Amino acid sequence: MKKHLVAAVGMSALLLGGCAQQVDYGNISDVWNKPETNVPVKPQPKPDTTTPVKPQPKPQPPQQKTDLNEVAENLTENMLASAAVKKITSGAEPVLFVSSMQNKTTSHVNSKQLLNTVKETVDDSGKFASVDSSRVKEVRQQLNFSSDDQLVNQSTAIQFGNMVGAQYMLYGSVSNTNKQVDGQSMPFYRMTMRLMDLKSGLIEWSDKADAPNTNPQGW
Repeated sequence: MKKHLVAAVGMSALLLGGCAQQVDYGNISDVWNKPETNVPVKPQPKPDTTTPVKPQPKPQPPQQKTDLNEVAENLTENMLASAAVKKITSGAEPVLFVSSMQNKTTSHVNSKQLLNTVKETVDDSGKFASVDSSRVKEVRQQLNFSSDDQLVNQSTAIQFGNMVGAQYMLYGSVSNTNKQVDGQSMPFYRMTMRLMDLKSGLIEWSDKADAPNTNPQGW
């Protein structure tokens, strides 16, 4: 019994002795002062500061005029803006006689409507004085002119201009022509206009333009 008691006391002493040993946990300040490990930051893409280039529209071919009235108006405006007319009208307001548009096509053309378009465009410009219509009618009867087609002749036009008091005459015609469109021959109207000096008979200005003939029966 004593042997067992002595053995138990000895074991307790050993256990207590082992518990009394100090454990070295190191310096606690080293834990707090330990530098933090930096987490690598992914580089952010730089913003694109370049100005976006807008796509340029493809150049379109010039549109064809679809109406003879529009062609007549554009040709008259070209005449009024020409260097010849600027010179003619620089010092005075010359008298202009607007003749009819001669129909040389194989179909009907409303020449009277075209003539009115030309006259209105000239009058709106204020660059020319107009011939008195009653005087034109009177002189036409005196010369036995059935139409203005006879005024295309140079000598006749000069005689007529002197009698009505005009210095210049604007006249034109409409004829048929064909043009290649997408590899096919298509019918067109061709309008030609001229400005004649009725004193000298010289052509001061001339131009022409085309319009699609979409109606074979006429315009």
